[in-house]
Amino acid sequence: MAIKLQEQDFDLIKSLVTTPGLPGREALITEKISQAIPSSDWEINQDPVGNLTARKSGQGKKLLFIAHMDEVGLIVRRITDDGFLKVERLGGIGVHVLPGSSMELWTSKGKSLEALVGAPSAHLVNGRSQDIEIEDLYIDIGAHSKEEARALGVNIGDGLTWKSDLQLLNGTRIRGKALDDRLGCFALIKVATLLGDIEQDYDIMVAFVVQEEAMLLEAAPIVRVFEPDIVIGVDGTLPFDTPDIDEPQSDLFLGKGPCIKLMDAIRGKIAYLPSWDLTRTIIRYMDESGFVYQPEVVIGLSTAVSLVPFMNSGVKTACFSLPIRYHHSAVELADVNDLERLIEIMIDLIRERVL
Repeated sequence: MAIKLQEQDFDLIKSLVTTPGLPGREALITEKISQAIPSSDWEINQDPVGNLTARKSGQGKKLLFIAHMDEVGLIVRRITDDGFLKVERLGGIGVHVLPGSSMELWTSKGKSLEALVGAPSAHLVNGRSQDIEIEDLYIDIGAHSKEEARALGVNIGDGLTWKSDLQLLNGTRIRGKALDDRLGCFALIKVATLLGDIEQDYDIMVAFVVQEEAMLLEAAPIVRVFEPDIVIGVDGTLPFDTPDIDEPQSDLFLGKGPCIKLMDAIRGKIAYLPSWDLTRTIIRYMDESGFVYQPEVVIGLSTAVSLVPFMNSGVKTACFSLPIRYHHSAVELADVNDLERLIEIMIDLIRERVL
């Protein structure tokens, strides 16, 4: 099934990318995703921690597809006497790319305030490199005092996301915040929409999970309740195709197809290894069918399915990834062709009963 994204698809991607959804605060993006899934074909539910699921029941194997809804950001930990905000990270946001960023501050009442991350003047830095720590950063909302910041509705615990619109570059590249993993969410929405016209025997659930950027246990409640036979993850990964990389970890590029994970790891913390027989079955099918894809071995990240293999009595897993440049920044960049091919592959795996 050839996939070509249309104007309404880009409208949905823009809506998903620009909607805030910090770890533990995914209510607004959950609502957007829930509205986009065809409820006539899918039974939609939400569990107590906020995970959103849509199920299309069948008599065959239970397939669970997982993408995460949340994005990296900041949380207010202190308001200074002169009205600046001191912050902590929510997820692995890149501190080195924060100074000078435009952001949106989301108050506890849901109000959005214009905000920016302070940056020392070049006249004061005089070309000297600086090692920036999160403790050094401050947020400027234009307030003159703590009292004025409070009057604007700011409280300890408020969250900040980048202010970054979605843009199409050169026809095939899309740029914006939170492409990790809102593109994965879009892919699952598209799969759910297209499956309405495809006969298949699987019992399928698509899941949009919370707090992946803060921890890796978010899929546990879904896996316990649904008891899937197979879990397929969809997330972003790191390409190594820009001039600032001297020694690439792997030969992963934008525009050369989605990736199939063979390993990822955050050294000293966690590593994910997919089910080898399941992954080889998928690779064999992609080779035989002429799909373009990239084998992925990456150090420095992990994904929502990392702990799934050891849940229940053991679960078979595989994971697809989309190459995304400038991960965890306001200018993440992906290729539309990779996204289209990923959707095609997932639809084919279901339609041809490969799994």
